[in-house]
Amino acid sequence: MSQSMPPSSGRTSLGVAPNVAALLTYIPSVCCAIGLLPCIAVLVMEKENRSLRFHAFQGLLVNVGASALSLVFWLLIKILQMIAGVFGFLGLLMLLILLLAVTGLQILLMIKAYQGEEFELPFVGEIARKQS
Repeated sequence: MSQSMPPSSGRTSLGVAPNVAALLTYIPSVCCAIGLLPCIAVLVMEKENRSLRFHAFQGLLVNVGASALSLVFWLLIKILQMIAGVFGFLGLLMLLILLLAVTGLQILLMIKAYQGEEFELPFVGEIARKQS
């Protein structure tokens, strides 16, 4: 489901335009959880803009979910490597495909957020909507 944000003039409490702040909440968390920082900053500092808070919650849930899935896959890969090396390699390929898919999803969400849309993901978007 996709909704358009109401036009907002000016800047957020973070000092940037609302569409730029929304875009930043979907930065992929590929290195040291960098993607979580904009989400947390928006949630702490932005109290008025519900649309921006929605993006922050949804971005946070996507990043945390991707991190949890990565951890599960790494554990699975280690177990499969103990059974046979080729199974570990196949698990690693599956993890790579998962990470590419999540990164693609985050890029889509960044584009939608920058265009002013509230693109609601199934399940995750509903939770984010209730929290914002």
